[in-house]
Amino acid sequence: MPRLRYARFANASNWLPFVLLLAVVLLNLYRRLFLDTTDPYKCTALLNNGHWLDSPDRNTEFHPFQNWRVPGCLLHDYTMSEISSCNEDGQILFIGDTGTRQVFWAAARKIDQRNWVRQNQGRTEVHEDLQFSAGGANLKFVWDPWLNSTVLKKELRMFERQSKPQQDDMMPLMESNIETRKSVLIFVGGGLWYARHLGDDYFARFKHSVDTIAAAASATKSVSTNLRAYGDDGVGNQIVFAPVFEPLYDRLSPSREVTITPHKIQAMNKYIAEQSPYGLNVPWAFRNMTKYWPELVGDSGMHVNVLVANKMADLILNFRCNAKTDREDGFPFNKTCCSAYRRTNWVQILVAFLFLPALNPRKRPTSKTDIVLGKVFGINIVASPFVLATWIVTLGMYYCFVTDRTQIFDKSPKEFSDIEFRSLLGIAAVACLLTCRRITSRKACHCSRICPRSTPFLPREHSDELKGWMQLYMLVYRYTGASKVLGLYEAFRLCIAFYLFLSGYGHTMYFLKTKDYSLQRVASVLIRLNTLPIVLAFAMSRPYASYMFAPLVSFWFLVICTTLEVGQQHNESFWRLMRKITFSALLVTGFVHTKGVLELACAILHFLFRVEVDASEWRFHLGTDKYVVFVGMVVATLRIRIASAVQSPCGRLRLADRILKRYFAVIQAHMIAFALFIIPGFWVLARRFPNSAEYNWWMPYMSWLPIVSLVVLRNATRFPRAHHCAALAWLGRISLELYLLSHHIWLAGDGTGLLRISFRNGDGGFLSDRWRDLIVLTPIFVWLAWKFHDATNTIIAWILKSERPMEQIGLGIEGLGDHRDEEALLPCASCSMVTHFPMANNSSTQNGSPDRGPAWRLPVVVAGIWLANILNT
Repeated sequence: MPRLRYARFANASNWLPFVLLLAVVLLNLYRRLFLDTTDPYKCTALLNNGHWLDSPDRNTEFHPFQNWRVPGCLLHDYTMSEISSCNEDGQILFIGDTGTRQVFWAAARKIDQRNWVRQNQGRTEVHEDLQFSAGGANLKFVWDPWLNSTVLKKELRMFERQSKPQQDDMMPLMESNIETRKSVLIFVGGGLWYARHLGDDYFARFKHSVDTIAAAASATKSVSTNLRAYGDDGVGNQIVFAPVFEPLYDRLSPSREVTITPHKIQAMNKYIAEQSPYGLNVPWAFRNMTKYWPELVGDSGMHVNVLVANKMADLILNFRCNAKTDREDGFPFNKTCCSAYRRTNWVQILVAFLFLPALNPRKRPTSKTDIVLGKVFGINIVASPFVLATWIVTLGMYYCFVTDRTQIFDKSPKEFSDIEFRSLLGIAAVACLLTCRRITSRKACHCSRICPRSTPFLPREHSDELKGWMQLYMLVYRYTGASKVLGLYEAFRLCIAFYLFLSGYGHTMYFLKTKDYSLQRVASVLIRLNTLPIVLAFAMSRPYASYMFAPLVSFWFLVICTTLEVGQQHNESFWRLMRKITFSALLVTGFVHTKGVLELACAILHFLFRVEVDASEWRFHLGTDKYVVFVGMVVATLRIRIASAVQSPCGRLRLADRILKRYFAVIQAHMIAFALFIIPGFWVLARRFPNSAEYNWWMPYMSWLPIVSLVVLRNATRFPRAHHCAALAWLGRISLELYLLSHHIWLAGDGTGLLRISFRNGDGGFLSDRWRDLIVLTPIFVWLAWKFHDATNTIIAWILKSERPMEQIGLGIEGLGDHRDEEALLPCASCSMVTHFPMANNSSTQNGSPDRGPAWRLPVVVAGIWLANILNT
């Protein structure tokens, strides 16, 4: 009965998440096709809706009114290069009164690197036009509170002529002395001057100005039409007309209070609303920015403060530029408002077409195609694990694409909350701690009984558990947007260093014990680390190097392998091995920090493989943790040396080893005391760093201290060494998949936002809204990571034609090899059997004939990836 119940649970754990995934996709697809038909790209939501995620009533941890949330999409803070890309050889034109000028100043700050705004904002005349260009971004402001200037009329005529090129011969040519730079966006704002100065004639004059602007705006195609056409210019050139600002009447001066009345403001805004259906883009969300928040309005009652002006500028820039910059720049896709994403490229279509048959894993090999595939690839189509693995990969890639490269799923910005961070981390930690189990140290050589020896130092279960702790922290850290908190960032960087330490420790243990530097070993680790990021890079149109952790750990694996393989005859000598490790560390330091060397390597990678690698970014990633991997290698070497000394008879030991064996308990006690002092001391020191830059500078030299201390304390006594947390260990084994997939199916916008089901529009808070998304999306996310882990192992076995089930070979982030690394590789009196990895020349086919699979599959796969990447750029 227990076995039957377990079988039922295992079966349910396979199909229940799949049913949940299918239901979530269909639910969001229904919303996209039937409920969001009027606003499929969130352009209307961008202009009309929104609220502050960090308003004071939410008890924000930082300065309030920095994070404006648009329902269903991500608002982007534009930079100088992005504005330049949007306006190209044109300009962004601001026409109107002082409110419009405030938005111009806010946009100018985004491209100002010479304090031009600060120098000019305080001393400009009231009626002065302004123009500012920097880095190819061109901004222009025209003072026209009556919205009837000659400049505006000529701009509107030019705008109509650009929108209707077939009428060029009918339009009068502009004077040659007038600048003809096109305006990709015209932002118009006014109305308060009409109410203030024109008495009863205010409405007729205002109506005439609005009609003139609306006539030019109506000449353009609708935003949705332009986006559906997938034009390179996105939504095309647009006119945005700001609603008349409703002042705080109790702050108006007596003279203004008499003339600027609520009746006039409401009448003008009502007429603007009537023109909106005819092509006039009105950002009604401006009113929500100050509604209920009088502190965001100045003392005059008529002008917003800088924070609001910044978000107003962001809103109109997102409206005009998002679709265009997404198609030109691509990654990261963190500008999802009013954007239809990029067109699917031919590589994505080809891969989807080739993988489409794999969506039916129970197919019969009745077609000629299946028979040919079976003969060429040497697989049984009916029941091949490779086909099932391909099915999982295909399903996951389709799901990633739907969630993070379409508008089917909503996206929401992050907003850090200390309570939310601590609650999520605490609940997850308590749930995992309930699965603490005793380690059953069964031999990797497949003995039928458990060896009587005590649990060794840092066993595989501990390594997986530590990775699980770190992955849990990193997921909560990234989900809550905790990077702004220096203390939490310091812990995050320490987690990355801990991963690299375990990588150095695990790979060194394996190589020193097995002396297996074969191509099959190197290929299996590299394929294990890079299969998922490469597939994701093609599926999501994202650079491979942007999945930072996989190439980072691959680099360090090659460093470790080269260090130990070159002159491997010296690895038997402890001090010679230490000199090799030290020399390797010096070489890596020179490679990372010598100017021009890393740039040359990145240029070679780009030339040969079309891989885009930012040298400065990788100098940071490699330099911040440049020594912790070598510390892991040293610890692994010491572990082998100490284990050999403790388990060997005294008569065969040298003097140093005899002292080590005799006083090992004393040395161990001193190490525990040292660790107990180091950990709190490190955190006291870390809290004294004023910013992340200074902390990062010290990281290479001090990160290993708390890491080694934690490892020592984790293995200090027999009881903690003999137990582990099963849930965390399981998470640790799939940590690579969790990290990679979280960018697209748990987070959104390539990890910059949050993925939302959003069938119900909430306020973006966790307890009031997002808890539903977390409960539904997390099981799908973890299930897919688990299935991807198994599928990757199956693909490795197929490529290398390994007879051994790949799930027994831990080739994940830590690179610890299999359980032989910790148990079977050490001598045991009760078991003398030693197993070995199958080498490439030991594999055979079922009929006993030599198998030529590994001789051609690996180079063919590598060549196919290289060719696809070359043709895709």
